[in-house]
Amino acid sequence: MAQIPDFKLLWLGYPRGLSADVKPRIGGQVAYDWITNTCTIRMSRAFNYAGHRIPADHPGLATTRGGDGLRYAFRVAEFRPYLLETFGKPTISHEGEPGTIPTEPFAGRKGVICFEATFSDATGHFDMWNGLQTIGGNYFYKAHAVHLWEAPEGTVDLTIAQGVGLGQPNRSADVKTVQKLLNLGLADAGPEDGDCGPRTLHAIRTFQEWHDLPNDSYVLPGGVTWFRLTNP
Repeated sequence: MAQIPDFKLLWLGYPRGLSADVKPRIGGQVAYDWITNTCTIRMSRAFNYAGHRIPADHPGLATTRGGDGLRYAFRVAEFRPYLLETFGKPTISHEGEPGTIPTEPFAGRKGVICFEATFSDATGHFDMWNGLQTIGGNYFYKAHAVHLWEAPEGTVDLTIAQGVGLGQPNRSADVKTVQKLLNLGLADAGPEDGDCGPRTLHAIRTFQEWHDLPNDSYVLPGGVTWFRLTNP
């Protein structure tokens, strides 16, 4: 069985916001009108950028192509079996009548959560769970089954020692970290190669514009852009 990626990377990589904003930012076929429920798209994005690429040819898993050339699953009913086959059984599973599944067994545990429930356009909902709450929708009240795949923590170093961007020292290790965070945040810094070139600078500006931050084209340790990159 494969190892589920680091929780922090998955948490940062799960896109926030309205579907109308998220879909065009991912781009490609993901932006097509026929995709209405985006939770599995968002979960695919998190996995793709946390180090586990969604395959194009896994049996029983239909995918579509994003603007980044990566594959995105879009059906909850297919993604849950994929996780079972790839990462094994969930750490925790509870079943019951809607509104009766307790949250206590899930408290303090972090990872990928799946709510099996009936929606008009889906058979459930995938989200990230930080031990207390989800990023998107919390459907304990609606679900007849809830599953959590716990994710490890602390396997990646997401810190920078000096500034990155326009007029900054741009140490290679720091640039790679900022590129990683920009990509997790949908800003498309391109290859995480440690080179603070035009594409990385453009990604910093784009991220700052999206989040109404000072458009200064750099990221400082402890600065407002850094805080938003690491606390979306």
